[in-house]
Amino acid sequence: MFIGFVSCKISACNQARTMRRNSDVQFIDYEYSGYNYLAYDIGNHFNEFAAKYSTIEFDFLGYAIVRFNQYFKMKPEVTALKVPE
Repeated sequence: MFIGFVSCKISACNQARTMRRNSDVQFIDYEYSGYNYLAYDIGNHFNEFAAKYSTIEFDFLGYAIVRFNQYFKMKPEVTALKVPE
C-alpha cells in the first residue's frame, strides 16, 4: 500500500481546468487533505457519486427558527441558575 498526500474529497466541484487544450486538472479544495492511502481518493470519488445530496428535503430554516425560539424561551431560566459554591 502506498501512502501519500491526498485530497480526501475529490469530486467534480473540487476540480479546476483551464480552457487550454490538453491542460492539467488541478484540485482546488484541500480542507480535508492529508496523508492517506493513495487509492483512497479513487474509492472516495465513486462513493461521493453514489450519494444523492440534492434529494434531501428538510426545512432547515423552519427547524432553526423553532430551536431559536426554544432557546430564548428557556434563556431566563438557565441564566438564573447559580453555580454551587
